[in-house]
Amino acid sequence: DGRVAEARPKIERSVTLNRRNAHCAHGMAHVCYEGDAADTGRDFLASWLADYPREGAFHGHLSWHLALFELGAGNWAAAQQRYRDAIAPDRHPGGPQQKVWDGVAFLWRSELAGHPRDAAAWRTLYDYATSALPRPGAGLADLHVILAQAVMGDDAARDARARQIDELARAG
Repeated sequence: DGRVAEARPKIERSVTLNRRNAHCAHGMAHVCYEGDAADTGRDFLASWLADYPREGAFHGHLSWHLALFELGAGNWAAAQQRYRDAIAPDRHPGGPQQKVWDGVAFLWRSELAGHPRDAAAWRTLYDYATSALPRPGAGLADLHVILAQAVMGDDAARDARARQIDELARAG
């Protein structure tokens, strides 16, 4: 909510009290990203993830945060490697919604940063998203499914999903 300076000491205290708490690590990623402390965030997450289990619930999402720090620092090769190792749908340990929003958000932000479109990665993510989340249900995930459909040029699927969302909204 924009109160990063107020939040940071609280997050840092939480990390000090329980460094292995993934929620604390997630909070630290946010205060570093939103507080213009990208180098601190990158260093923290790189060391934190080093001994966090690959199958841990937060591994994929925290890897996404780390990949964004790498992307912002101009470390394109490191960001791509993080995507391939921990964010791509076949590597991300999270649930379908997490896999979709983390994957789509990374690929899209990569393009916004000026990197070339990875057509194969988009195809894989699109195929996963449309099979794992065939109908709308959660706004954040739906937005990312629609973005994957738009990138792939599947206007019919994108329009159908938008209509389904409208129907759900009308139904309350």
